[in-house]
Amino acid sequence: MHAAAYQFVCEMLAYYGQPSSVVEIGSYNVNGSVRPLFVKAIALDQYVGIDTREGPGVDVVCDGARYRATKKRFPEGVEFVICCEVLEHARNARALVLNACRMLNAGGLLVLTCATDPRAAHPCGPTFNGPEYYRNVNPEDAKKWLEQAKLTSYAVRVQSALGDLYAWGSK
Repeated sequence: MHAAAYQFVCEMLAYYGQPSSVVEIGSYNVNGSVRPLFVKAIALDQYVGIDTREGPGVDVVCDGARYRATKKRFPEGVEFVICCEVLEHARNARALVLNACRMLNAGGLLVLTCATDPRAAHPCGPTFNGPEYYRNVNPEDAKKWLEQAKLTSYAVRVQSALGDLYAWGSK
């Protein structure tokens, strides 16, 4: 994860506060992780990192579009869903965002960071197996996905110089 995306997550936590439950979609630690930022959820054993492959930072191997945050694991629902630098690598980015929003409890927050134009395609990491999908996320698509998820509020911000897209929404 690059520094600007990490800083955005820090800003969101400063605004929102420490959540008591977190699901991280795309938790495989390629070049840094946001996991250590979520001290309360970790202390409560309410932090789950999911990814499509085993590796550092991954608790559950599963596609983010299909993961179900069960009542047994998260009795109060999920307070915070985070997905950093994943959507540009996901063929099913829309389904992933809609599922992330379904996991949220009332008042919960979704935080997304991803690549947008003009960022150049970049690999997903040295241990990636198989053909890699890559497509920068269009800001209009991101807005449409958040609208379709029926969040009570949301925003999309683009840092053109970095090719970054940041989005957040609450339920």
